[in-house]
Amino acid sequence: MANGEDQDDDHQVGYGKPPKQHRWKKGQSGNPSGKRRCEERIEETFRRIAEEEILVNHNGSQTAMPQREAVIRSVLAKGMKGDVPAFKAITPFLDRGDSSGVASANLTAELADLDVLQTHADWVGLVERAQKELQGSTDTPVSEEEQDDHPNDNS
Repeated sequence: MANGEDQDDDHQVGYGKPPKQHRWKKGQSGNPSGKRRCEERIEETFRRIAEEEILVNHNGSQTAMPQREAVIRSVLAKGMKGDVPAFKAITPFLDRGDSSGVASANLTAELADLDVLQTHADWVGLVERAQKELQGSTDTPVSEEEQDDHPNDNS
């Protein structure tokens, strides 16, 4: 034994080689508490709570319904009694005018939309003529102008 060192302890200590007393024991985890879960987003919390069932007095009897429906019924009742903020909250939903609850879209055709529709109509006509020719039931010959007309031609 040189300088009081033990023969069993001749491992090197350095970068990536900690002393034996500071190494992980067998079966010991390096992260005992595990990965921390992220917090639930506020939208997910609202959605989860809104879907919870509660008991509500409705028409003299207790009825189970989601909290979302109970809130809507409450705001509607307040709005009908003259509560201005509640009325303002429900007005956008009442103005939709459709019974499905889906907002009706104001559809406006733009020039690009019309071009797409025209190209589609041209292709449909071209396909119909090709099908007639393949079936051999073309009674009228295709004119030279129609043969040269291609839907993607911009000239």
